[in-house]
Amino acid sequence: GTLAGKSLASGKTNLDIVMGSGKNHTGNTPGFQGHFDGNGATVYGAWTNHKEGNVSTYAGLFSCTKGEVTIKNIHVNKAHFTAKNAVGGIIGYHAADSMCTVTVENCSVTDSYLELTGTGWATAIGGVIGWANSAPPYKETETTGDVNGNGTIGDTIYVNVAYNVKNCYVNLDEQYFVSPAEGDTASSDIRTCHGGVVGG
Repeated sequence: GTLAGKSLASGKTNLDIVMGSGKNHTGNTPGFQGHFDGNGATVYGAWTNHKEGNVSTYAGLFSCTKGEVTIKNIHVNKAHFTAKNAVGGIIGYHAADSMCTVTVENCSVTDSYLELTGTGWATAIGGVIGWANSAPPYKETETTGDVNGNGTIGDTIYVNVAYNVKNCYVNLDEQYFVSPAEGDTASSDIRTCHGGVVGG
């Protein structure tokens, strides 16, 4: 994908990037996969607004990631991210479909506005990662073979996804960290997940 004309596919950047109101950041699904080193750059004024979107909308500097991902040494300042399913300052939603590791390191999110508009079982908002999804379990078949090596086929295999958030800093005013759910929602139908670092 691109960020105001700057490549985000891989490698490093040492440019601070200024984005005006109305400019969209990295695209939505299918998601970024790979390694990105911002080399200490700051992204100013990244903006998304998916309020009018259809199902499964995410927002963040990387709105959706998948598989093996490392994002490091990038800073977000004065961003405005809005979506209905998952919002995060660095990663909105991670789509895990197999065993993988997701690392966000030496990143910061400051003086920004994060807003989650949807409610329901799979909605989350977090300062660094909105929704840290896990890979679904699957059953062994003749095609997959004996995955766990116990001599039988037909077991349910659970897949681990490791999330590592290292040396990251979040400084957001409470009034700019917005979602429909407030307070204790344990007995509520809203079920929105909140987190200063990782939402859900």
